[in-house]
Amino acid sequence: MTEKRIAIFVPLYDVQGKKDATRVFQPEAQRFEQFTGRNGLQPEIGVINNKMPQSKMTDAVLTLIQGFKPLSAVAFFCHGTSRKIQLGFDLNNVSKLANAIAEDNNTDIKVILYCCLTGSGTGTGGDGGFADKLRDCLCCSGATSCRVVAHTTAGHATRNPFVRFFEGMGSKTGGTGGYYPVEPKSKLWQAWIKKLKEDSEFRFKFPFMAIEDIHSELMQ
Repeated sequence: MTEKRIAIFVPLYDVQGKKDATRVFQPEAQRFEQFTGRNGLQPEIGVINNKMPQSKMTDAVLTLIQGFKPLSAVAFFCHGTSRKIQLGFDLNNVSKLANAIAEDNNTDIKVILYCCLTGSGTGTGGDGGFADKLRDCLCCSGATSCRVVAHTTAGHATRNPFVRFFEGMGSKTGGTGGYYPVEPKSKLWQAWIKKLKEDSEFRFKFPFMAIEDIHSELMQ
């Protein structure tokens, strides 16, 4: 039976003047590790020296991915923008990340970006942004049923309700943007906000859930 392993990446150092790594990203990554460990996955945390040059950070992540394989999911807890994440990857080199993740022929791998703004982009549904391009590159690398989960706004790493799913849907080339599992201001929006705020396990569970299961849980 193939192991269901998950790689979790987090920065080592706080940004100057903040306690972002030590009070948010690292504790949340540890909670995610505990949750996934209780639910049939074998988590491995990779702590990345975020004071290194960009190329050194990406090399560190890629090396750890090779060591953590075979993978069923990857999660990043760090800062992000529509074009990049804190741990070295951007629109120019995201294909390297996708290639490394997709090497095991796990077509439905999940990549969870607990990072601000990575689900935003200039086009429809965040098209052209970091998460969108990561999904496209995963599809091109063979992970045609992948799911990339990303935030569209700045907010708390795990409680931000503005989340998009970017899915491969069987395509070998990718797609155009993503979609909200719970549309802002929709009937379930307030329940979604409340659930993310109050249910610490749900924050880590929903990236792996089908839409009908998310909605069913919110309607309880």
